[in-house]
Amino acid sequence: MDCSYVVSRENVSWRYPVVKAWVEGRPVRATLDSGCAQSLVRGDLVQSHGQRTAHPVRVACLHGDTKQIECQWVHLRVMEHQGELLVGVVPQLVCEMLLGLDWTPVYNVLDRVRDTEVARKKIHYREGWLGEIEENEGSADETDELDLSNFTSSLLF
Repeated sequence: MDCSYVVSRENVSWRYPVVKAWVEGRPVRATLDSGCAQSLVRGDLVQSHGQRTAHPVRVACLHGDTKQIECQWVHLRVMEHQGELLVGVVPQLVCEMLLGLDWTPVYNVLDRVRDTEVARKKIHYREGWLGEIEENEGSADETDELDLSNFTSSLLF
């Protein structure tokens, strides 16, 4: 696609769910997009020679522009999910791959990514049980300390 919304730029910081995927055995960062009907991959990440192709499809950008793009079948692996997926191949894309609604496990993987991100944020902001443990560590008094003089030897094992 040759629209300004998907053109690759330097230092772009994504705040979208991203997973590690393998396209034809090559590792890529795939952005999960529940608003995307057709999964897309950047053209420099796939080989067009010798691959099964399909009829071109029409894809609409965010701003309404439509383009006809080539499609090909690729072997895709994400987490425990693997198989063949028909993807649109675009010359320029701000991310390496967009996985859309045509990839069946998209919602299951989105849930797992969201749960992991929520847990990560809780740890970062010291919320939940981990934050409570860290807060309580500084309030220990002498009654919580162990008296090592009463321990027996563990050489009995």
